[in-house]
Amino acid sequence: MPRTDRESHRAQEVFEFVTALNQAWLDGNARGLRSRVDAQVIVDLPGFRGRVQGRDAVVTSYLEFHANTSERRFKARDWHVDVFADTAVVRYRYSIAYVLTGEAHQDDGTEVLVLVRTKKRWYVVWRTLTVDASAASGVS
Repeated sequence: MPRTDRESHRAQEVFEFVTALNQAWLDGNARGLRSRVDAQVIVDLPGFRGRVQGRDAVVTSYLEFHANTSERRFKARDWHVDVFADTAVVRYRYSIAYVLTGEAHQDDGTEVLVLVRTKKRWYVVWRTLTVDASAASGVS
């Protein structure tokens, strides 16, 4: 079904929001992260092995990843953005390379985010990601 101009505009707005969110965590920008996640945000860990709840805990987890890794390279592709009134669901494939404790890692997978729009701003309220089993390993 073709999108209306308004739906297309909202989808582009959401795409730009998530792109800025990704740049904020890559830069270790706490303010940029805090302004984009809801106070009650939930992040389900890969494989639903656990969850991180609340803005402070989620922002801390992003900042810890940034502080403990180097040489981060991140690419998002194959975007799908669905907007339903003031709710958006975003799914994309990602590739990330980074160094953790001297060991190079390369992960590929899919990230899924749910956003809500309140007071004319988008906020992430839920997030999860998968890591492809064949790609989740250290790189020599």
